[in-house]
Amino acid sequence: MPSGDEPVFLVPGQGADARGVLHEPYWASDVVRSVADDVLAVVQQVLAEEWPGKPPPLREVLLDPAQTVHMGLGVPQIAGYVVSVVTAGALVASGVEPVAVVGQSFGEIAALVCAGSLDVADGARAVCALNSAFESVRGQGAMALLPGVGERECRELLAGIGLPDLVLACVNSPEQTVVSGSSESVTALATVPELKVVRLPVPYASHHPGLGGVAARFFEGLRAVTVQPPRVPVYSPVAGRRYTPEDDLRQALADCVTKPVDLPPLVRELAAPQRLFVELGAGDTLTRAVRATVPAARAVALLGSDPTWFLDMTNEPARQAIPNCKSSAERSAMMSTLTVDGLRGVMVACLGGSGTVDLEITDLKTRSFEDLDFDSLARVELLHRLRESFGIEISDEDFQGFSGPRDLLDHVNAVERA
Repeated sequence: MPSGDEPVFLVPGQGADARGVLHEPYWASDVVRSVADDVLAVVQQVLAEEWPGKPPPLREVLLDPAQTVHMGLGVPQIAGYVVSVVTAGALVASGVEPVAVVGQSFGEIAALVCAGSLDVADGARAVCALNSAFESVRGQGAMALLPGVGERECRELLAGIGLPDLVLACVNSPEQTVVSGSSESVTALATVPELKVVRLPVPYASHHPGLGGVAARFFEGLRAVTVQPPRVPVYSPVAGRRYTPEDDLRQALADCVTKPVDLPPLVRELAAPQRLFVELGAGDTLTRAVRATVPAARAVALLGSDPTWFLDMTNEPARQAIPNCKSSAERSAMMSTLTVDGLRGVMVACLGGSGTVDLEITDLKTRSFEDLDFDSLARVELLHRLRESFGIEISDEDFQGFSGPRDLLDHVNAVERA
């Protein structure tokens, strides 16, 4: 890691599928494998004591590259927790120490483990307490992502839509929000014309003021865990600030049940030229949110769009043997090889596989970015991926002049010929 870089660990909440995400780094890196084995041993012991019924086979869940293991109730939460703790532990063991940790939503549990406030076992107990607290409302609520809808637009939408139980649950970036409420209301929201609604794979509402009973049960469950003052600064998008020694961290975790998340102000506060935001969990939702909030900020998603960086940090020799993991020099050599098919692959990745249009080669040649559901957040991600994967630099001003992918390809080809 370059001297002078200051890593800020980002710990995601719920939503990303953790199945199989540790397969490649586990077998490529001795450091990752050692940390993962230790963490899994501790967590499985806790689950043997705390889990209702037969504990889930977390090793199979996280290491199966085919992603065939069934994710039962509560498993996504504990699997996501393990992934974040393992990736953080592997980085620290490799000499990458964070200057701050940010936990998004219930990612605050793993964030407190990363900062030394909870040990791995008590973090797992906290996740079990969370699952238990939500059991009585499971299936009674839902959450939905609204791409391209900022905080003000979301509040105006909710004020005029006539669905009073829907609330603004999360502000991920200036142009992406999440709403929470009953399943019926989220379904009704999806019928609003010209509004893109992506239902999240969680079986309940969260960050909702109507869940006071759940928050109280969660707090009671947290009495069994030991909490220490953090060794590393921890920032909470729910509290909207850095935690202090006076904070009751059990109550802070319980507040995540009923209070909303607002990530952009903390990203702006922590962003600096020497800072590198490092997303620990599966996917790259927070990495994209950082880039959309502060376009100049540097951010990597260890198990999402930037796996090479993680393998570089934890085991450079092993990384060289992994197919499709390219060094910086190799990426630079690719800068003149962007094809229509290559652009299609990058755009599909930027849409997170959730675009309403199934991208075909003919679509890229004939349709506009707007027709392809390519919003401003996807644009920021596309510019980043073109730079990192192909060495292609395109300014935001130039991109605004492109009506669709065909214009972008013509621009790249013209630059190459010049």
